[in-house]
Amino acid sequence: MSRRIQIFDTTLRDGEQSPGIALQPDEKATIAEQLERLGVDVVEAGFPGASPGDFEGVRAVAAALDKPTVAALARTVRQDLDAAGEALADARRSRIHVFIATSPIHMERKLGLQPAEVVAQARWAVAYAAERADEVEFSCEDATRSDPEFVARVCRVAVEAGATVVNLPDTVGYALPHQYASFLADVRRRMREAKLQLLIGLHDGAHFIETPNPVMVLSGFKSLGAAAVWAAGSARDSAQLVVLANLGFLLNAFNLLPIGFLDGGHTLHAIREAWRMPVIRFEGGVPMQAFAPDRARAMQLASLYVAVAACIVIAMIATKPSGSFL
Repeated sequence: MSRRIQIFDTTLRDGEQSPGIALQPDEKATIAEQLERLGVDVVEAGFPGASPGDFEGVRAVAAALDKPTVAALARTVRQDLDAAGEALADARRSRIHVFIATSPIHMERKLGLQPAEVVAQARWAVAYAAERADEVEFSCEDATRSDPEFVARVCRVAVEAGATVVNLPDTVGYALPHQYASFLADVRRRMREAKLQLLIGLHDGAHFIETPNPVMVLSGFKSLGAAAVWAAGSARDSAQLVVLANLGFLLNAFNLLPIGFLDGGHTLHAIREAWRMPVIRFEGGVPMQAFAPDRARAMQLASLYVAVAACIVIAMIATKPSGSFL
């Protein structure tokens, strides 16, 4: 079946956790506007409950954007959820991103909660958030170190309470790509009846977020027929936004649903200017041309994307049942 890969960008929330980065509201709005030009579907603008400054930053982004959904992070507590709803009031389409930890070590050591209490908090928080935003995303923090059956249980409850997007992040960079893909497939099988979008969160910029690895994770869902949302822009991954968005464009092109374009690195330039420091330069499969605001170099990079996309299509055709395509 045909599917639509979306871009969920968290440069302004998770990316801002990079050491030395503290964006002003107008700087967040400037970067958000460039992300909109790039074709990003969802912009996570910040964590309004964390500070008055972050609240104002989310509000500035919500007012600045016309097309993307604007998301705000919140814990499963009333003050966070109220702050998120208020900060998103001017958004064309709003999303509250509710999260709670589900791994045994986080539940015991950080939250001090029993599993049943985590389930109850998730149910209440999602239902409360659904009354204050157009849509709700639910995340299991530290998902890859959690029991898949418990993750599926919490996610089922969240979906029943009103969540339409479920995020299962590899919060601490614990899993390798094939392990992460297997974990996601396991959870999805345990809640096959639920109608949702599944979001992947990759948190190891040194090697896990290299271009082929998210593709490996996404390709595992072809047989499941699950919609996938692509997360980019975490603290060490922000510099590869153009790579991910452009590859997403090529993947979607086969379904005639383009979501991005080759912007020659202008998005990275906008981030660099606002952060007042060089964006991290990565190696390992990502050419340095990706980080220069130069159209000619961007088109050179496009040839790499075409080659990668061609390999993906060939692999998909080879593994699909007869009579079906993409």
